[in-house]
Amino acid sequence: MKPYQEQNYYELLEVTPSASMAEIRAAYERAVETYSADSVAIYALENPAQADELRDKLREAMEILTDQGLRGDYDRMIGLPPRAQAEEAAAPALAAAELMASSEALHSTHPEVKVAYFPTPSPAPPMHAPDPAPAGETAPRQRMSAREIEGAPSIGEQEAIATAEAAMANVAARAREVPRPKPLEIPADAEFSGELLRRVRESRGLTIQQIADRTRISARHLENIEADRYPALPTQVYLRGILMNLARELGLDQGRVCKSYIALATGKKS
Repeated sequence: MKPYQEQNYYELLEVTPSASMAEIRAAYERAVETYSADSVAIYALENPAQADELRDKLREAMEILTDQGLRGDYDRMIGLPPRAQAEEAAAPALAAAELMASSEALHSTHPEVKVAYFPTPSPAPPMHAPDPAPAGETAPRQRMSAREIEGAPSIGEQEAIATAEAAMANVAARAREVPRPKPLEIPADAEFSGELLRRVRESRGLTIQQIADRTRISARHLENIEADRYPALPTQVYLRGILMNLARELGLDQGRVCKSYIALATGKKS
C-alpha cells in the first residue's frame, strides 16, 4: 500500500473516481473517525507525529472532491477524463452489470464457483419460400401468424428457465463439495505468542498484507510480531496499539492478547 503522501485524493478517501458527493463525505467521516486523536490506529502509522498532517490532507481531499468545479480541475490534473465523458464510456459496463443482476442472469457468489448465464433467444423458424405463382399472378407475401409471433419469446423464456435451474443445481452441488476451514480452538489458558497469532490469522483465511491494508499496520511490524522478533518491535505504547488493532481484526479479546503478548515480550527481553 502506498504511503498516504503518494496517494491521490480518491485513494486517500478509498473511493472510486465515480463516487458521488454523499459517498465522498461518508468516506471522509469514516477516515476522520479512524484517525481521531484518541484512536489506536494512530499508533499503527510509521510516524504517529504525522497524524495531524494526514487529517489535514483528508479534509483537503474532501473539500476538493465535493466542489464540482475544483473536482473537475483536479481530475484533469491527475489525468482523469471529464466526468460526463467517463460516465458515457462506462455506460456499456453499467448496462452489462444491470443485465447480470436481472432475472435472466444466474450468479453464484461462492469464491470457487461463478456462473453467469445469458439466455439466447430461440432462432426464428425458417421461412420457406412460397410456391411460385402462376404466370400473370402476383406472388402472395409471406406472413407469420400472431400466434407464432407471440409464442416465440415464450419458448425462449422456458428454455432459459430450464437451463438456469439446471445450472443452479450444479452450482449448489459443487459448493457443497468445497471444504470449509475448521475454526481454530484456543485454550482458555493459551499464551498469545506470535506463532499462535499467525495460526489464528491463517485459520481466518487472511494474509499479512490483507491485515496491513485493513488496519493500516505496517506489514513489517506484523511480520516481526508473528516471528516473535521482540528487539525489532516498537516501544510498548505503540506495540499495545498495534496489538489492539490486530486482535480486533482477528476477532480476539484485545485486552487478553495485549497482556499476554507483552508479558512474553518483556520476559524474553529481560
